[in-house]
Amino acid sequence: MSDLEQLKQKQKLRYWLLKEIYNETNGNTDTQLLTKTFFDSLDAKSTVSLEKIEVALKYLENEGLIEYPYFQGLAITHEGIREFEDSLLEPNEDTEHFLSIVIQEYHEGDKYQGISNSTIINHSTVRDSLNNIQQNYDDELFEALKAVSEAIEKFGDKNAKENFEAFSEEMAKNKPRPSVLKSLWSAATKALPTSSQILSIYNFIENHVR
Repeated sequence: MSDLEQLKQKQKLRYWLLKEIYNETNGNTDTQLLTKTFFDSLDAKSTVSLEKIEVALKYLENEGLIEYPYFQGLAITHEGIREFEDSLLEPNEDTEHFLSIVIQEYHEGDKYQGISNSTIINHSTVRDSLNNIQQNYDDELFEALKAVSEAIEKFGDKNAKENFEAFSEEMAKNKPRPSVLKSLWSAATKALPTSSQILSIYNFIENHVR
């Protein structure tokens, strides 16, 4: 493996970890995660060794992107939030800590190398669709779908994530087809544990597209 490929693999792991911490804290510096719980969640998604994860987290800490404010706890910093959000807004540009080629591979690809059987939502597709939805409907619907997107990425399988992408694209159309939405929504959310909440959100969506 070339030096560039080795660097890309290191940055991909660091970027993935920063993304996980950002999502788990909802991009809030005041939210602190129990280290053991966070590591358990990583173990369920990844085959990367604990040693490599600890090295990558140490890098993020040294660069001021995360911190350990108390024993057995970790949090994202203001610098970490800015770094990750900058990468979402400008994926074609290098950030201070990540090459654009790493950011682009993450957003364009379906899988992160080293994450076992983990399909990642194509954020650029979903983000564009959600932005259109926000313009066509209202902030309440936008926030509801954003929450579902995060839940599907955390709990859903490959089919669930692909169906949610299709659902988001259909929802963003000027005249979304209710029958198509219902089918895609059912396929995308059937694996989620919060079924009653998901049902209430779908009823809320139905009222917007009638």
